[in-house]
Amino acid sequence: MAKVIPFGQPENESERLAIVYLREHLPNENYTLYTNLEIMQGDEPYEVDIILLTPHCVYAIDVKGVHGRVNIDRDKWYPGRSQCYPSPLKKLRKHSKVLKSAILDVNRALKDQLNRVWVGEAVLLTADNTDIIPRSGHERELEKVVYLDKKGINFFRDHTRIPSRFTSDIRRYTSVVDKAIQGHSQANRVPKFYRDWEIEESLGSTDRYAEYRAKKTTFGVSGLKSRLRVYKVDLFLEPEERQRTFQVISTAFIAVHQIPPHPNILGFQESPFESSDSEGLVIVYEDIPGQALSQCINEADLNPEEKLNIMRDVLHGLEHAHKHGVIHRNITPDNILVTTEKQAKLTSFDYARITNRTSTIAPDIAEELEEYSAYQALECHQDPSQASIQSDLCSAGLVFYELLTGQVAFQDVHDLYERESQLPQSVAELNPDLNPGFDQWLQKLCAFDAKSRFQSADEALRALTPLISLPKPDLRDLQAETVLDTRFRIVQRLGKPGSFAVAYKVFDVFGEIDRVLKLVTRDRRSLFERVQQEYKLLLKIPKHPHIVDVIWADRLSDFDNTPYIVFEYLEGQDLEHAFKEQRLTTDEVLKFARQILLGLLHLHQQGFYHQDIKPSNLLLTVEGIKIIDFNVAVAEADEAAITAGTRRYLPPDLRPTSTPSTEQRVDRDLYALGITLYECITGEYPFAGAQPQLGERCHDPRVFEGCESLSEELVDLLKKAIAPKRRDRFSSTAEFLDTLNNAIFPQELISEDVEVDTIEVTSEEQTVPPEELIEPEPEDIPVQPVGEQPIVNTVPAETVPVQPVELPPVAPIARPKPAVAAEPEKSFPAITFNLFEVPASERQTSPNSEKPIVLDPSKAYSPDISRYTVIDTEVDWMRHFGISNTPYWVRGKALCDWAEEWLRGWNRTHQIAEIKRSPCKKLADLLHPVAVPADWTEQQCLAVVMHSERYRSYPLANLLAELTKSDPSVWLDAPSPENLAKWLEIEVPQEAYVLEKAWQAQRPKSALTPYYQTTDKQQLLKQWLGIADPKLSELGSYTLPDVPSSLKAEFEAFWERELYRTHGSILDNLDFHTQPAPKRVAETAYKVLQQHPDFITSERQKHLKGYIAYPQYEELTQYQRPPESQSLCLDASAPDALQWVTDQYLPLRRWETNGTNLTSERKVCDRLAASFEEWILKHYPDLTAEKAANSWLNYNVGYHAEELCLQGSVFWVVVDGFGMARPPNVVGPTD
Repeated sequence: MAKVIPFGQPENESERLAIVYLREHLPNENYTLYTNLEIMQGDEPYEVDIILLTPHCVYAIDVKGVHGRVNIDRDKWYPGRSQCYPSPLKKLRKHSKVLKSAILDVNRALKDQLNRVWVGEAVLLTADNTDIIPRSGHERELEKVVYLDKKGINFFRDHTRIPSRFTSDIRRYTSVVDKAIQGHSQANRVPKFYRDWEIEESLGSTDRYAEYRAKKTTFGVSGLKSRLRVYKVDLFLEPEERQRTFQVISTAFIAVHQIPPHPNILGFQESPFESSDSEGLVIVYEDIPGQALSQCINEADLNPEEKLNIMRDVLHGLEHAHKHGVIHRNITPDNILVTTEKQAKLTSFDYARITNRTSTIAPDIAEELEEYSAYQALECHQDPSQASIQSDLCSAGLVFYELLTGQVAFQDVHDLYERESQLPQSVAELNPDLNPGFDQWLQKLCAFDAKSRFQSADEALRALTPLISLPKPDLRDLQAETVLDTRFRIVQRLGKPGSFAVAYKVFDVFGEIDRVLKLVTRDRRSLFERVQQEYKLLLKIPKHPHIVDVIWADRLSDFDNTPYIVFEYLEGQDLEHAFKEQRLTTDEVLKFARQILLGLLHLHQQGFYHQDIKPSNLLLTVEGIKIIDFNVAVAEADEAAITAGTRRYLPPDLRPTSTPSTEQRVDRDLYALGITLYECITGEYPFAGAQPQLGERCHDPRVFEGCESLSEELVDLLKKAIAPKRRDRFSSTAEFLDTLNNAIFPQELISEDVEVDTIEVTSEEQTVPPEELIEPEPEDIPVQPVGEQPIVNTVPAETVPVQPVELPPVAPIARPKPAVAAEPEKSFPAITFNLFEVPASERQTSPNSEKPIVLDPSKAYSPDISRYTVIDTEVDWMRHFGISNTPYWVRGKALCDWAEEWLRGWNRTHQIAEIKRSPCKKLADLLHPVAVPADWTEQQCLAVVMHSERYRSYPLANLLAELTKSDPSVWLDAPSPENLAKWLEIEVPQEAYVLEKAWQAQRPKSALTPYYQTTDKQQLLKQWLGIADPKLSELGSYTLPDVPSSLKAEFEAFWERELYRTHGSILDNLDFHTQPAPKRVAETAYKVLQQHPDFITSERQKHLKGYIAYPQYEELTQYQRPPESQSLCLDASAPDALQWVTDQYLPLRRWETNGTNLTSERKVCDRLAASFEEWILKHYPDLTAEKAANSWLNYNVGYHAEELCLQGSVFWVVVDGFGMARPPNVVGPTD
C-alpha cells in the first residue's frame, strides 16, 4: 500500500477513486502520493491533483472522469458530445517544469545530480468506457494518458519509460524531492463554490483562465449544469499592468453583455460576476451537448445539407454580433460549437473588438492571435486593431473552405499573402452537388482586399441562398431514417460501397423485420436484366445453413428505377474484422473453412458461382459461417467492375476480359477461398505485392509469427489452393473438401452434416496402464545396442487400422533432478545478457495441458526436464510415448516422424504444441532478407533464436531494445522524426549489428525509409545536427532537446569554430526555435562571447535570452561594448568635458581594461584619452586661476595633478581631482 500525504480534499468522486486505487495497488515501498495541492512558484500557484513519487521518477497527475470518445491534440481535448476544453497535458507540462525547478532549488550543490531526476506527466482516466483518439500528428499525446486499472499501475511502475538521459533510480534523492514538494506546496485553494455554483469537475486551464463544470445550488433551480470560465488576475501585478489585464479579460464580459440572446451564439446562464476573493472574473456559459466544428471536420460526420446549414448558422450569428457592435476577431473551427441537432453556435469572444469602446486591447492580444493565423485576414496580421466585419467574414470563409474540403486553406497568413488569398481548390469540383457559382461566392468571402469582400454577413447570406439547392440523396451514402419506396427505412450502411453496389441494413415496415437491401448503383438500366436473371437462379437454390437467404428483388420507383435485392439480415461479424482482431485460432479457421466449402459445394451443384469470395463476404454468426453478398450484377467479362479489393483474391492466370468457363468460375471461387484461409491463419497476405503475379509462389506460412508450428499437411493444402498455375490447384470444391477432411483432424471439425469414419477403441484394446502405474519411482533405462532396430509398422495408415504397439509394462522414463538449483527468473529489461549465451531453461514456456507434445527434429533445443518427459531414443519412444497425458519432448527427426504418424493414426495431431525448426533456418526467417553471418555457429544461432522467442511479438525490435537498454518504443513505433533521432543515438553492440540491419530492412515503408536504411548512423546524425555536409534540411528540425553524448564535444567544437570564424555574426540570423540543441549552442556562444566581448551585440544577446541562465545574460550585458565616442572637443566647457568623461570615455576604458583580446579597442581608448589630455593642457591654466569657490578643481590634489601633467598624462589622477570641489548647486560627476 502506497503512502498518502494529503494537502487538501478531493474535489470530486473521480479524484477520490483515483487516490484510493493508487494507494491500494501501488507497492508500499518508495511510492508516495501527494494529493490535491498547489505548487508555488513565487506567488503563482499551480494546481495538481496528484504528485506521485516513485523509485524511478516523479509524476504530476491530472485526474479526469470523462466518458465516451475524446479526440485530442497538443492544445485541446474534444469530447464526442461536449464542448472542447484546454488539454490537461498542456497544463501538466508547465506544472512539471515548475516542480522540477522546485526540486533543483532545494539543494543547489546537487544540481547536476538532481537534473537527472525525471519529472513526467500523466492524465489518469477513471471511467472504463473512455476512448481517447489522438488527431493525426499528435499520437505522442496518447502515451501519457492512462486508465485506472492494472495497466495504469504498470505504467507508473515501469522504469523503462524514463528517457535515457535521466537516471532510473532516484531513491537516494527521495528525501530531497519530498522536501521540495512539501516545502513548495500548499492545500488546493480552488473554491468549492463560485457564488451559488458548485464545482463538479475541473476541465482544464490556460494561462488566462480555468474552466469548470458546475451545478446550480439555489433552491428551485438546483441541479442546473453550466460551464464556468474563471479568468484569474494576479493581485501582485503593478497597477498599470493589472488594469491592462482586467481590460483584456473584460472584453469577453462586455461582448456577452452587449449581444442579446441568439440561437447561433452560445448564451450565458447569468450575468458575469467577480469572484469572492476579487482575484478573478467569472462567466457562466450554457453547457450544451455538442462538439467543436473542428471535431466534426476531423470525423467527417456531417452530410452536405448539414454543412450548408452550419454555414448559414455562422453567418446568422455573425450578423447578429456585428449588428450589436461586436467583431469576433477569432473565428476558427474550435470556436464554433455544433450541437447534437447539428446547429452551429459561435463561442469564445475573448478577443472580440467592441466597436463602441474607446480603449483597445489589440497590442496585448497580437501575439496570442498569431496561434490562429491560418484563419486571420491579412490586414489583421500583427495588428488586431484592424479587425472589422470584413475580416470576420474572411475568417468565416476560411473555416467554410475547411468544412467543405477537409483541408486548411492556408497554413498561415504568410501562405495567404503568397497566394493572394486564392483558395487552393475548387469546392464545387469536390462537391458536385454544389452550384458552380459557389466557388465565386466563397472566394469573394475570402478576398485579398477587404473592400472586395461582402460588406456584411447579411449580404453574404443573400448571395448564398440562390446557390444552395438540396442535392439528390447519394445512394452510396444514404443517411439513417431515409425511407425508400415507403417500405424500407435505412438503419445503417453495411461496409463500404462496392464498385457497382452498396448494401444497407433496413427495416421492412411491411414485414416489421430487419433485412439487408443491396442497391445496384452502377449501370442501373443495363444491369437490371442481369439482376432479374441472377435473382431467378438464387430463388431456385435450396436453402443451406451456410448460405444467406434471398427474399425479394425489384426496382426503386422513387430513385430512377434502381434495381435491388433483399436478403435476410443476420447479426454477426465478417471474417475480415475477426482475423484482424486476432480472435480466431487455427482450428476455428479450419472449422469455418469446412463450412464455407460445404456452402460453395451446394452453390456449385446448383450451377451458381459466387465470384466474390473474400473475408468481408463471409459472415460469422451464432449459427456458423454464412456466405453473403453475391456478385449478382457483375458480368464475368466486365473488368472495370473488379475492384482493387477483389483483385487480391483473383487467380493471376484469370482473364476477366473473356467469358469464363465453368472450370474457371469454380477455380475463381476456390482460389479466393485459399487466399482467405491463408490470411485468417497467418494474418498476412501471401504475396509480396498488392495482388498475385503470374508464376509467383506464396510465402511459406510458417515464416510468420505464431505460425511456426503449422503442420506440413496444412501448409501443403494452403500452397495447393493458391498455386500459381490452375492445373496445380484444386479442380473442384469436392476435392478441396476431401483434402481438408483427410489432412486436418481436429475432432471439432467433424460436424453432423458429413459422415466421417471414426476409429473406435474399446476398453480391451487400450494399452494405457492403470493410473497408479504411470508414475513409479524413476529408474535407469538400459541403452539399446546400436545395431538393434525397433520393429515399426511400415504399412500405410490408409490400408490397415492404426493401433498402438503393445509392449510389456515398464517404468516410465527417469526424470533426474538438475545438479544445480535453477536461478530465479530475471525481470526484463533490467537484465544484461550475452547474445550468444543460451538462456536458462526456466524461461521456456510452460507446457500446455491441451497441447502437451513438442517435436524437435533438429535436437538443437535443450528441453526443461523438470517439465517434460524427454523422448531421446527409440527405446524411450517405444516404451513411453502416448501412454499418459504427460508432456513429451521428442528429439530427432526419425522419432518425430514416428510421433506424428502415431498421432495422426489416433486422430490426436491437435496435441502437438510445436514442431521445432532448425535454429539456423528459424534465424534465417527472423533476419530475412538479411543473411545469417556465415561464421555464426549452430549454438550461436540457437542462443539468438531462444532469446527472440521470449517475445510474443516483434522479437527483433524487443531484443534490440533489451540489448541496448533503450526505450522499446524507438524500435516498435511507426517511423517518425523523433523515433529516428532516438534510434540514431543508440549504439548497438558489434555482435548485434546483423540484428539491427535486419530490423532496418523490415521497417515499414515510409518517407523516412531512406534514413532508416543508413549504414553510418553517426554521419547521418552529424548531417542532421548541421555539423557535417551535406546538411539534411528535408528532415526538418532535430527533434530531441540535446545532442547525443558521443557527439557533444564535436558539436561544441564545430560551433566554437563557426563563432570565431564569423566573429559571432552567425548568431544574427540563427533561429533557436528550430536549431538542434539550442541550449548547447547558446552555452558555447556564451563562452566565446565571454572571451571576446567585441563579438557581443544587443541583438545577439536577445537571441541567447531564454537559452542561457539569467546571471550569464547579465554578465554579457556588462561585457557588451559601449557605444563608440567622438574625441573631446577642445572648446568644450568644463561641465561638458566632465560629462563626456563620465558618459563616454570612462565606460569604454572600463570595458577595454576588463576585456581580453581587445588590441584594436585600446587604440580607440588611447585616441580618446589623447583628446582629453589636450583639453586638460589647454584649459588647466584658466581653471587654476579661478576662485576656489567657483573652481572645478579639487585643490587638495591640484598641485600633484599639475606636477604630473607636466611629466606625463596620468588620467585617473586628473579625473579624480577634477570636479570634487565644485561650486554649490552645480551638478556633475563625483569621480
